[in-house]
Amino acid sequence: PATSSAPAVAGAWLGFDQVLRGGLPPIARAGLNDVLDAGLFLLVWAGLVGETRFAAALCWRPLQVLGMMCYSIYIWHDPLLELMVPGRAVLPAAAFAVSLMAFAVALLAVAALSYRFIEFGRVADWRRLFLLDRSQPATV
Repeated sequence: PATSSAPAVAGAWLGFDQVLRGGLPPIARAGLNDVLDAGLFLLVWAGLVGETRFAAALCWRPLQVLGMMCYSIYIWHDPLLELMVPGRAVLPAAAFAVSLMAFAVALLAVAALSYRFIEFGRVADWRRLFLLDRSQPATV
């Protein structure tokens, strides 16, 4: 299931990019949402089915921390993207790639601070919030 999800997710992302750039009409997003949902469903299914490498990869602590920080990432991604890469639809590929990497670094920093100090400001043991306490199991 994990390998069959990649073409669906990648195809949907490429389609959304074409809508953004004017290559596809905006109504195409409705169908692209279904394709993306099907691909993400297959991805989740692959993580839940048996003892696979993909399922084992989901126990990787940095990935789990990103999952726990997902609300902060969600809240900050659009304002930061608009601030850092406002004309992304017309940027050349190289400039877009550099801008996207800078955006990703800034997003992770802001989201980590937001996760720690806004979402869980009252938690004294910040090492547990970032799964740095090795005495705690990696699975949540």
